[in-house]
Amino acid sequence: MSVEQPALYLPPVHRAFLRATAAAEEEMGFLLAQNVMFEEEYITTLLCSRLVPEVTYVKFSKQQESRVGGDYLWWWVDRSGEAFGCLVQAKVIHHKGRGWRIGFHHETRTGLQMDQLLAASDFFEVLAAYAFYAGDAAYRSTMRCSQRHHGVLCHQRQGAGVTILPALNAQRTVENARLRATAPPSKLPFLGGFDPIEDVFHHAEPLSRLTEPGRANDDPASIRYYRMRLGPGMNGLRELLTPGQIGARKVAQFMTDKLAQQAAGTFETAVLPDVHTDQVEVGGRVFDTLPGARGHFGRPFFEHALRGLRTGLPDYVEAALRSPSDGVPAELAEHADGLVVVYL
Repeated sequence: MSVEQPALYLPPVHRAFLRATAAAEEEMGFLLAQNVMFEEEYITTLLCSRLVPEVTYVKFSKQQESRVGGDYLWWWVDRSGEAFGCLVQAKVIHHKGRGWRIGFHHETRTGLQMDQLLAASDFFEVLAAYAFYAGDAAYRSTMRCSQRHHGVLCHQRQGAGVTILPALNAQRTVENARLRATAPPSKLPFLGGFDPIEDVFHHAEPLSRLTEPGRANDDPASIRYYRMRLGPGMNGLRELLTPGQIGARKVAQFMTDKLAQQAAGTFETAVLPDVHTDQVEVGGRVFDTLPGARGHFGRPFFEHALRGLRTGLPDYVEAALRSPSDGVPAELAEHADGLVVVYL
C-alpha cells in the first residue's frame, strides 16, 4: 500500500477474488435450493470466469477421460517478474447424514486421485493444493467447527465457500484418520481427533486471503518452528518467511506457513540434510538450497512448497495464453485441466 492510497484501499485483483468467490457461493446456494448438488468442474469454471478481466485463465481440452475435472495450474506473478506456481485440485465438501466428508479417496482408472495430484505437481515442480467448495452459509450452518478465526467460527468466515489448503496438510490429516482407525485405545490420545471439518476445513483459508493486503503471519507455532529449523545459511529463506511480504513471495509464504503450522505439532527429532536443486536461467527457482525437514509429511516440505517460487514465469505459460488452441503442450494438458495467471 502506498502513502497515497486510503486505508481501505483494495487492489483490483483482490476485489476480483472477492467478486468471484461471492459468485461461486451464490451459485452453489442456488443449486442447493433446487436440491441439485454442485460439481467441482462447473464451480471451477464459474469461479475463473468471474475473475476476468483482472485474472487470465485458459481451460484446456480434456486429454484423459479418466481425469476428474478441476485441476488448474495457478501462477501468481508480480511486477518484479517473480512468480509462484501451484497445482490446485477442486474438492466438494459433501453433507452426509449428520456429518461431512471430502472425497480424498476417489479412485480413477490410473490410481488414487490424491497420489495423482502430487505426481502432477512433481511434473510441474510446483506446490500441490486443494480448493474446497463448501456451499453457502445455509449449507455450512450445521458444521461442527468450534475453532474461531479472528472471533468468527471458521464456517462463518467471509469467503468460506471457497478455501485453499496445501495437499500435504490434507494428506497428513487423512493418514492420521487411518492411524486412528487401526490404533489400540492406548495410542488414541497421542493421535488427536479426526473430523474433516475440524482438521481440514479449519486449516483451509479463504482463497481471497492470497490477495488480501496487509495480512501477515501471526501464528506463534510456525514462527517458533522457523526459528528452530532455519540455520545460519538460510538468511534468504528467513527473510521470505518474515511477515510483510508482498506479491508472489507473499503467496509462497502463506502456503509455507500452513505446512509449518502442522509440522510444528509433530515430534520431529531428526536433523536431515538440506535439499539442493539445479538452477535454470529462465524461470529458475529462487532458492537452490532448502531445509530437509519433513514434518511427518513424507517429503521435505520446504522444497515442496517453495520449488514453485520462480524468478519468472515458465515459457509454457506465455505460449498457452498467447494461443490456447495450439500453444498448450500435450504434456501440460495431460496433467492439468486449465491455467490461471494472477497478476499481483
